[in-house]
Amino acid sequence: MGRTGTLCNCFIASFRTPISICRRKKPLIPRRKLNLMAASMDPLDTKTYQQNVLVMRHGDRLDNFDPTWEKTADRPWDPPLIQNGLHRAFGTGREFRTRLPFPIHRVFVSPFLRCIQTASEVVAALCSVDDDPNAKSSNDVVAIDPSRVKVSIEYGLCEMLNKTAIRIDVAPKDGIFRFDVPQLEALIPSGTVDPTVEPVYKEVAFGYLQCVFIYFPFSTT
Repeated sequence: MGRTGTLCNCFIASFRTPISICRRKKPLIPRRKLNLMAASMDPLDTKTYQQNVLVMRHGDRLDNFDPTWEKTADRPWDPPLIQNGLHRAFGTGREFRTRLPFPIHRVFVSPFLRCIQTASEVVAALCSVDDDPNAKSSNDVVAIDPSRVKVSIEYGLCEMLNKTAIRIDVAPKDGIFRFDVPQLEALIPSGTVDPTVEPVYKEVAFGYLQCVFIYFPFSTT
C-alpha cells in the first residue's frame, strides 16, 4: 500500500543566498508541485506527507577564472573551486541552516570535484556545533555533529560524460572519465558519508547535471 504526499516547491530558496541563481529577478528553476507516492509500513496510515527537495548548483570553478590552470592540470575536465567559491558555498549552507523553514537531512552530490567541494562546505555549515559568525569556510569550523546530515555520491547527477558536453579541449583523450570515490568521500566532513545508500548509477555511463541534490525527509501536514 502506498501513501500520497506532495513534492513541494522548494527548488529555489525564497531568500537571497550568496549564490542565488536568478535572471531578470525570476528563478531559473520554476517552483512546482508534484504528486509523490511513498511506501507505507502501516496499511492504516492515511496521513498526507510532504517532502521538500532543493537543487543547488556548484560554486565558482577555477578554470573560469584562471584559463592557464588547465594547461598543467592532471584532470583539466574536473576543476576545483576557487577560494571565494568555497566561501560562498559555506555561506549558503549557513543561510540554509538559519532561514529554511525545514531541516536538511540528506545530500546527494555529483562526483565532480567542484560539486564535492560545494557540498562539503554546505554540510560543514549545516553540521557546525558552534556557529561562529566570523567563520568563512569549513576550515573555521571547530566541531560538527555528523548525525545532522548524511551525504552520498551519486553518478546519476553527473553532467553527460562525452566530448560534446565536456569542453572538448580538456576532455580525456581516451574518452574515459575516472573518479576515485573513496578519495572524494574523504573530502566530505567526517562521519557524514552514508555507506549504506545504494547508488542509482553504480558506474559512470552518462548523466545530466552537475549539481548538489539535497533531500528533506517527510513531514506530516
